[in-house]
Amino acid sequence: MLTDKLQFEKYIADADPPIGWDGEQNVDFFRLIGLIWLHFARYRRNVEKFLSEIPLTNTLEMVDKEFSHLMSAERCELIKRCLRLRQQRLCQIVAEFRAKEELI
Repeated sequence: MLTDKLQFEKYIADADPPIGWDGEQNVDFFRLIGLIWLHFARYRRNVEKFLSEIPLTNTLEMVDKEFSHLMSAERCELIKRCLRLRQQRLCQIVAEFRAKEELI
């Protein structure tokens, strides 16, 4: 997956939660988080704290510091790429739902 961008993005896109949302079809993980953000304001702070670079940077550093001796360099890099792309997708979906909220 490190060399096949399409396979890597498919892997990230296939993150389906074990729950759904009434009235919505094919809700992937990121859309589910967006729906929660839109409909349950009390959980927004929990979602928004993962939108900044600080938690991502701390997590990437932890992968290097705590797990690099347990896994191959390729596996560590794959994990870090997954984390970066998932955080990027989370930011995108929250931005989309913020825009929807402004239209309401």
